[in-house]
Amino acid sequence: MEQGNLQGGVQKVTTDLCSLMVSRYGAEVTLMVSQDADDALCRLASERGFAVAALGARRRYSPSIVWKYIKYIRCHKPDIVHVNHTLPHILVAMASLACPRKIVFIATEHSIDSVRRDHGWFRGIDKWIYNRYRKTICISNAVRQRLMAWLQADDPSRYDVVYNGIDTHSPRHRQPCERQHYGFTADDVVMVSVGRLTEGKDFATFIKALPLLPENYKALIVGDGPLHEQLTRLADSLGVRHRLVMAGFVADVTPLLKMSDIFVSTSLSEGFGLSVVEAMAAGLPVVATRIEVFEELLPADHLFEKKDAKALAVKIENIDGLSPVSEDIVDQFSLDNMAANYHKIYQNLV
Repeated sequence: MEQGNLQGGVQKVTTDLCSLMVSRYGAEVTLMVSQDADDALCRLASERGFAVAALGARRRYSPSIVWKYIKYIRCHKPDIVHVNHTLPHILVAMASLACPRKIVFIATEHSIDSVRRDHGWFRGIDKWIYNRYRKTICISNAVRQRLMAWLQADDPSRYDVVYNGIDTHSPRHRQPCERQHYGFTADDVVMVSVGRLTEGKDFATFIKALPLLPENYKALIVGDGPLHEQLTRLADSLGVRHRLVMAGFVADVTPLLKMSDIFVSTSLSEGFGLSVVEAMAAGLPVVATRIEVFEELLPADHLFEKKDAKALAVKIENIDGLSPVSEDIVDQFSLDNMAANYHKIYQNLV
């Protein structure tokens, strides 16, 4: 399994998949990273029973990585090479030209959009790249539809959907963290949102909804990123800085979710929306932007139009009147389901 250099949500999904292929199905799994593997990844691999192959490339974009892929794959002759990141997706496609034909190459598409799709001339290159893979697995129907439209694909059987998986059981039994730690009281209605502080997450709309809500409604934003100061200034200008807590990056968000009352996502675009599923697994009611993937995940009355702070505030105030989300819906995003779906694809291809 090839993952470039791991980071963020893709890292977690990939390492979880490696672990489950070993523990559930007895597969022999090696996670190949293009540069060096950090100590944390090596410890995790050792604990969970999969190997790590660090190819030691000096730069992420070095053409020499293609030759490193070729040498490794030729030497170890895996049944399947499964790519999980954009850059390796391109470079492994090139490497596949010099690898034994019996090796099956597949890829997971995590992105609903790409800067490459802003340039029509790149379509032909992308068609070639994706055609080097026997199967492309998309993390939502929205990602699949966008990708097939871009590629003008005429063979739907080459594009499957497997939702990313999370631990859907243990969050129900986890304990919340103490509200006082973040300056909240028992009387506060805590609204939490999780993600990188970037334009695409549109936390500005979340902050703009605060003045439209009663004083005891407080916002908790979990994550870091380049817009931290800009968002803080926005809260100051709206007179709601005292109602906003910027928690920064938190590795384990479940205790914060369990502490909160409502989960909010103001994302403008998502391939899947892992944080929304994590919030549902923790038992939180969710309101989110009306984008394609959230239309897959949530009932229609939980959605509001992008950048509409007033509509968001109305949804929050009427949260008790929204359709309930059953545990059965949440359970379809379990790690076990993800692993079983991938295993079925692997078996069908080898």
